[in-house]
Amino acid sequence: MQCKYNSEKSLGDGPVIEQKYILDANVFITSKNSYYDPQFHPGFWKFLDLGINNGTFILHRRVYEELRKGRDELSQRVALWEPKVKSPSPEEMTKYKEVCTYTVSQPQWERKVDAFLDGADPWLVAHASINGSTIVTLEKTDIDANCKSPKLPAVARKFGCKSIGLYSLIRKCKPIFELKTDPFL
Repeated sequence: MQCKYNSEKSLGDGPVIEQKYILDANVFITSKNSYYDPQFHPGFWKFLDLGINNGTFILHRRVYEELRKGRDELSQRVALWEPKVKSPSPEEMTKYKEVCTYTVSQPQWERKVDAFLDGADPWLVAHASINGSTIVTLEKTDIDANCKSPKLPAVARKFGCKSIGLYSLIRKCKPIFELKTDPFL
């Protein structure tokens, strides 16, 4: 498969993309481990390379650090994106504190809040809230009001941030992945 690339801000044959998307670690990890194994879907990884390198996709410092902990192909690929990693601004640090305060204040999340706060999720919400970017995650919002753990889409919504899934991102960007050879020959 191959990702066609038309211009500096295009990620396929689709329109020029103005919106910024901040990517959750699970987008990379789950893609590598299941849907988009780099050995069989290099076009998907080229799509991510192009988006990160042209600034359409944001790789936050905390996501970068999370992904670099592994000692695998993904960790090596992520290392190449280090120059494009976004560190939090002072405004994001202030917003991060608000996100943490809100999350801790929710009694239904009392037992599971530490895992949320220890990861990149509150940083993604802070960044998106300040910069207007859309969060891309594979997490689903639990519609049950008694959900026992904070979910990234739910916290993002509380702070006025939009979140979408990976397939929605692909539909918006319209990259073209083509089969290079006939696998049945």
